[in-house]
Amino acid sequence: APAAMRAAKRAEFAHLAERYAALKARWGGYAGFDRLMRAPNNALLASISAYTRLVPAFRRELAAAHGDLGAFYARVKALARLSKAERDAVLSSDLSARRESRSPTP
Repeated sequence: APAAMRAAKRAEFAHLAERYAALKARWGGYAGFDRLMRAPNNALLASISAYTRLVPAFRRELAAAHGDLGAFYARVKALARLSKAERDAVLSSDLSARRESRSPTP
């Protein structure tokens, strides 16, 4: 099983490299991500996944702060004080409506 898992991981990383090459070509050869993509690893992919998953939630927070970065940073600091479960619930991208009354306040 471990050998099969390693082989599957190599195949996935090869597929990722192919997809990146195609994307880079569409960007006209822009090489800004080459260093990251030269040797991707699980930690890098997890961080990209978390960032991508959380962008909509942080956009909602910025909108709730009416674009005021100081207020946005205060909201994010308030989020950081929540437990992981509470923070995940607030940042969950499946929320269909903004819950102002339940949002953390600075």
